[in-house]
Amino acid sequence: MRGDDVTTLQQRLTEMGFDCGRVDGIYGPLTESAVKDFQRQVGLSSDGIVGVGTYKALIRLTGTVKGGTPTS
Repeated sequence: MRGDDVTTLQQRLTEMGFDCGRVDGIYGPLTESAVKDFQRQVGLSSDGIVGVGTYKALIRLTGTVKGGTPTS
């Protein structure tokens, strides 16, 4: 998968401190791993698929979890 939606996903994950690699709009192995890590952290099934539950959790937590970077 590629596109603006993936770019937005990567930006949100990065803002919350999940390492998805470079924000490039490509849903590759690093992005999948970051999604799985996020899903585990919020108590969802860690399948790497950004379905309704994962999307809602990303939206809900984006405003409250900030300041993280994958390297700190």
